[in-house]
This record gives sequence, C-alpha cells and structure tokens, in this order.
Amino acid sequence: MPMTTIARSYLLDRVGGAFTACDQQIGQPGPGEILLRTRRVSVCQSDVVIHKVGLPRIKQWPAVILHEASCTVEAVGDGVTRFAPGDLVGLGCDIPCGDRACIYCGDHGTGDWTSCPNTQATGHEFPGFARSHAILPKWFVDLGPIVKFPAGFDPAHACHLEPLACGLEGMTRVNNCITNRVVVLIGAGSQSTYALQCCQAMGARKIIMVNRGLERLERVLRDFGDDRVVGVRWDENVVAAVFEHCKPFNEPHFVMMNAPCREGY
Repeated sequence: MPMTTIARSYLLDRVGGAFTACDQQIGQPGPGEILLRTRRVSVCQSDVVIHKVGLPRIKQWPAVILHEASCTVEAVGDGVTRFAPGDLVGLGCDIPCGDRACIYCGDHGTGDWTSCPNTQATGHEFPGFARSHAILPKWFVDLGPIVKFPAGFDPAHACHLEPLACGLEGMTRVNNCITNRVVVLIGAGSQSTYALQCCQAMGARKIIMVNRGLERLERVLRDFGDDRVVGVRWDENVVAAVFEHCKPFNEPHFVMMNAPCREGY
C-alpha cells in the first residue's frame, strides 16, 4: 500500500449547484483508524433534497454528500482488530458525536445517537461518500455503524444496508408487530419496497401497499408481490379501500408512512 493515496471528492458547491471533482493526497490511517475505498453509493431522497433546496444540517459548503455507501477496507491503523484490508463494509447514516464521554454516543452511552444534541450523520455534518476514499477516525471505527459483509458479497447490494436498516428499525420497535398481522405501507418508493420484502420475510398475513401513481404501484407489485400483497390507489376512496382489504379485521395492525406525512395522515 503506498504511503499516500489520491482521493477524489465530488463537491457540491451550493444548493442547486454543480458537482466539481477535487483531488487531494491522504496519508495512511493512524492508530485506531481505517482507510476506506468507496465501492458503491445509492442516492437517497434526502440527497435530492439537499441538492434542490438544501438542508439546515449542512453547515459548510462546498459539501460532500451521499450516505448510502459500501466500501472496501484498504488499510488499518495500529490497534484495529475488527477489520482487515479487503473487508467489504456497509455504513449507517446516523453516527456518534465523537465525544467518548457522551451519555448518548460514548463508550458507556445509551446508543441513542439521534437524541444527542450534537448528533451528526454522514453526508450531513460528517462528510459523505461522494468521494473515492475516506479515513474514518478511531471513535467512528470503535463506536460507529460499520457492518462487515461476507467475502464475495455484492457491493451493489451492500450499499443498501442503510436504507434497509431505516425500515427495519421502525418495524422491529414493537415485538411481533408484523408476523401474522395486516400491514399497510403508504407509498411505493424505495423505502416501501424494502419494507414490503421485509414484511414478506417476517411472515405478514397481508400487506396493503398504497400509492398515488398507478404505474409505480403496478411495477412494485409485479416485481415483488405475492398472494399476500394487494395494491390500493391513493385517491378519494383510499381509506375505505384500505379498511375493506383489512377484513375480517376492523383495521390494520401496523401502518408505515413512506410518503409526505401531512398528506399521508
């Protein structure tokens, strides 16, 4: 491994602006750190929002966005034992604040990072993965959301760890809220598509997917549906149609909102 690496970042200069490539040399990881090479990224809706209208959490421009990433470990610093060069890893978006004594994020914290007043996320306060390489600091390596995948795992699949985890976090907060239950998924975008497959794997009794656009709804049902899945158009009759599909139950057991909340509620 060379002593330095040419890392290319794609900097978004401003809201509604352009991405500009910028190269810089980075050295080897220090004690407890790891050097990553970005393999794949997927684009979250929040990235689109940042580009189009901005986000208050972006404090510094130009910004390095994108947080749904899979990376290969290129080098590790002294003392790192969890990871080795060649490992394929996926990363979460919400990360610790970096204060090892924090009651939320620290070594003995609760792990509720988003409750921390200094909460941060990759692609927001912490630089994202619109870059070829990154060195993660020791606190990120020790405490952060880094998942190692088995050898041979597809990096294009690994980069979906973060959005999949977002859906699962909501679906597993209450024990047995999916298995043998009637589930309503509002929206047929990527999050609902992840949630649909999770509900199927978790043994949902029926899955009702609601969406405005018929073409999108039919495509998701065709690609991922089975005999437990029904589609409902989001129109003036949507509430009555959902309750009808819940029968013999009076109402759904679990509703997941993957659409603008005001309209959905």
